[in-house]
Amino acid sequence: MVNSGPAGKGGRNINWMERVERFWRKIFEGLFRGGEGPSLQPVEIAKKLLKTMQSRRTISVSRIYVPNVYTVYLSPKDFENLAPFEKSLCQELAQYLSQKAQDQRFSMVGPVRVSMELEEELPPGEVRIYARMEEAAEPESAGDWEDHTVMYAKEESLGGRRPS
Repeated sequence: MVNSGPAGKGGRNINWMERVERFWRKIFEGLFRGGEGPSLQPVEIAKKLLKTMQSRRTISVSRIYVPNVYTVYLSPKDFENLAPFEKSLCQELAQYLSQKAQDQRFSMVGPVRVSMELEEELPPGEVRIYARMEEAAEPESAGDWEDHTVMYAKEESLGGRRPS
């Protein structure tokens, strides 16, 4: 479950405030970016990924978990500009998120993966990020215990006697 703030009315207020903040940020970014401004830069994607990681944290008993799998949705123009080095960029962004998680003592349930997808409806300069937790796959071989099941029966009371 994603922790988006305190439960109850306070949590709703934070969610509402986040939506208002996003609304105004989009308006101001749109005003200053213009229709045909400079293309989306990788550093902008990195900042948005970090913000997503921090906002999607889940607090446990002894750890703070954050997503480890991120899909970045880009406009056709931005996707076209970043496609020539997509693999390298995704690796760099994954390393960046991994380092930031380590710096902030966040835990991840598996290795960080970043991928990019095209979203036709997005205007240039806008990014949509989908983040989730995905546990690392179990190793192929678990040694001698792989195909064994061990069952323990409930101990019966022996009335103070030792089993023979």
